[in-house]
Amino acid sequence: MNKELLLDVDNLVTRFYTEEGVVRAVDGNSFDLYTAETVGIVGESGSGKTVTMLSVMGLIENPGRIESGTILYKNEDLLKKSDKEMRKLRGDEIGMVFQDSLSSLNPTYTIGGQISRVMKFHTNLSQKERRKRTVEILDSVGIPEPEKRAKNYPHEFSGGMRQRALIAMAISCNPSILILDEPTTALDVTIEAQIFELVEDLKADFGMGTILITHDLAVVANSCKRVAIMYAGRIVEKSDIYDLYDNPLHPYTRGLLNSIPDLNSEGKTKLPSIPGEVPDLIKLPDGCNFNPRCKYAEDKCFIDDPELEEKNQGRSVACLRVDEIE
Repeated sequence: MNKELLLDVDNLVTRFYTEEGVVRAVDGNSFDLYTAETVGIVGESGSGKTVTMLSVMGLIENPGRIESGTILYKNEDLLKKSDKEMRKLRGDEIGMVFQDSLSSLNPTYTIGGQISRVMKFHTNLSQKERRKRTVEILDSVGIPEPEKRAKNYPHEFSGGMRQRALIAMAISCNPSILILDEPTTALDVTIEAQIFELVEDLKADFGMGTILITHDLAVVANSCKRVAIMYAGRIVEKSDIYDLYDNPLHPYTRGLLNSIPDLNSEGKTKLPSIPGEVPDLIKLPDGCNFNPRCKYAEDKCFIDDPELEEKNQGRSVACLRVDEIE
């Protein structure tokens, strides 16, 4: 399959104007996505991962505002599209699966009814055709007895089945891009593995490009080809997944990798952690955003603000001391 550039985000800036001050939620980020690949966006809670994807989807509401940058979907700038055009594009061209499956589904409609409503808005299928397509799509995501389960309500599904139903809804119109926002939170590891296996199958069948948002680098290890690490609203490292694991460049990435449990270790070993917390996005520190938590920080790190720079083909990092600590 020839790789087609689906999404090209360049220097995206999204801010929220609150009474407390300006929240720099997304601060000049760039990334891209090709057909049939999965890109991981990784970072702690509050790093700006979800806001980045909501910006792509055109779902930023007051007091938020996309300040600058471009979001090209198949060479069309989404920031120049009207609200009506974006509503058509969401679900039709770009689908998104949110973290909380129960709150993402309407409790007053059946699962099949909700999937059918999506298709009614985005397709010209008749009611009979939508009903047939709903059963087919539920079957494709591994829901047993799909014709029967289509008549069930969300509370009658388990957490894993609700997540599958959300994926079914997101892919019901065959989108080119599927965004998964922490799709396996609160699910056990067996169900998590099944969900990611399902996504891989769908990606192979439909050629979708997939973006996986997560706080867990272990989750992206077997799912993603490329990874962007976010911290305090910024991408601080971009890399092929194998290079990232073999040689993490940014101190924050190193901290994330060190905090992954090693199942082969013997005895009770205390996991290392990154000290401190993600900074307040209204009151970011001078210099590098990571300097309060970085053991490698020197005087220049508290003065100069590092830019994301390419180190070699396919690898970029925003760190003033990367060459010294590499």
